[in-house]
Amino acid sequence: WRSLPSAFWRYTVFSALAVAGLAQFPLIAYHLGYRQVVAEPWIPLLYAVAMGVDGLVAIGAGLAYDRAGLASLLLVPILTAAAAALAFTTAVLPVVAGVVLWGIVMGLVETNMRAAVGDLSPRDARGLAYGIFNTVFGLSWLAGGAAMGLLYWFGVSQVVLFAVALELLALASFRWLRPTLFRRPAPSSTTR
Repeated sequence: WRSLPSAFWRYTVFSALAVAGLAQFPLIAYHLGYRQVVAEPWIPLLYAVAMGVDGLVAIGAGLAYDRAGLASLLLVPILTAAAAALAFTTAVLPVVAGVVLWGIVMGLVETNMRAAVGDLSPRDARGLAYGIFNTVFGLSWLAGGAAMGLLYWFGVSQVVLFAVALELLALASFRWLRPTLFRRPAPSSTTR
């Protein structure tokens, strides 16, 4: 624990807030079916679209991380809030846009958010850092998803407000990363 730098812990707080506000696709799918926004056969197709976008974005996201470091993650809270605001509407086009944004966020989260852990932890504690980060990441996403599921019964607007509030907190916590924000990742120790 003590061998992990404060930048790692600050980054873990940012990531926890960002993923806690990221609606899980099963809740989006439930909303689409329950509110009859699209016919049920379209729901898995929308998920496939999101996963396709996720895969395509991952390549560009990795390149962006190589060039900009943590700054490449600034879009995560912004796009996550927008995805929630759009995906939980009852109009088809905004829902499709929200699902595409959700796929973009997943591409950023699955590549850059995890890659940063290696840059923010010392080599001899990297396994511990990834273990802690992934535990916090998973528990945060679980807690956020459970809260959104409960809030859905009070109204879909409560889900969107919850997501936006968490993403605003994530943006605020992003300021804590300023000293390491634009630092490029250390070059690989392997030679070519």
